[in-house]
Amino acid sequence: MAPSIMEILFALGLNEEIVGVTSFCDYPETAATKPKIGGFVNPSIEKIVSLKPDLVIAIGEGNRGETIYRLGNLGLSVYCVNPKGFD
Repeated sequence: MAPSIMEILFALGLNEEIVGVTSFCDYPETAATKPKIGGFVNPSIEKIVSLKPDLVIAIGEGNRGETIYRLGNLGLSVYCVNPKGFD
């Protein structure tokens, strides 16, 4: 649910596994072919659920806690990263 996460997933070669990206995901160009879930702060819960993801990856410093909790309460597996530096 963040452009930075999506870019890392593409760099890891997970293009086929990515079912949706935020409206701000524009790199690599392949991201433009993926369904959009809405914004970074205000993604569409309904759209995310409709894509039936195996895993939703959120970021602690940007995605709203209520969105992360709601997705989890709807039965989706949500992994929240909270990077603080390169270490």
